[in-house]
Amino acid sequence: MKYIILIFSLWFLGGLISLLILRRFKLPPIYRFLLFIEGLIGLIFVLIFKGTIDEKRNEK
Repeated sequence: MKYIILIFSLWFLGGLISLLILRRFKLPPIYRFLLFIEGLIGLIFVLIFKGTIDEKRNEK
């Protein structure tokens, strides 16, 4: 459960940092969508690899 909270908090902080960068440099709104998709894909990969790491720990 700790890992899920950590992952979501890091994802949230990354989103806030991206939002601040987008507002400061006044980039088009399409970049917000692209950054959201990038973060979502990254979160999916983290959850996938977390599952494989947990399985390797259980095999020992």
